[in-house]
Amino acid sequence: MDYMFSVLIPKNDLSKTNLAEIMAEWGGEIFSRNPREFTYDISLKFREIIDLSYFQSMIGSGYDVSNNIALYLVGNNIQRLELSVNKHELNIHDNKVIKFIYELYNTLEDFCIINEIEDERIDNKYFVTSAKEAVDIFINSLNWDYPKGIIIIKN
Repeated sequence: MDYMFSVLIPKNDLSKTNLAEIMAEWGGEIFSRNPREFTYDISLKFREIIDLSYFQSMIGSGYDVSNNIALYLVGNNIQRLELSVNKHELNIHDNKVIKFIYELYNTLEDFCIINEIEDERIDNKYFVTSAKEAVDIFINSLNWDYPKGIIIIKN
């Protein structure tokens, strides 16, 4: 399945996470890339999405995206996790994406995760009250028998 994993983080809270901006260098000067890029624990790479209206229309009510930074996960990390989930591997909670979700929940007052299936398909929106609940919902959405595009909101 083709998934697009994105996370919305309040601008003022980005520094609370372990996301590090990837800088560019040219002519001895260091500056942000355009669009900005970030890494998490070296293995996850995110690219900033500037058009927040896309996310607001997808999320609808329950989460205001206006003061957030939207980051899209680049690469095949979700596909690898999906394979692990469906092979019933025991070390799923060691996956970097899962660790990232736990960190977001335990560090931030609010955030929004969107894992859409190709062509903007969202099946369910969840308001979570624990990190375990967020992770369980995310893992269950990757089941090949019942794949779901999901939105997970903590606020």
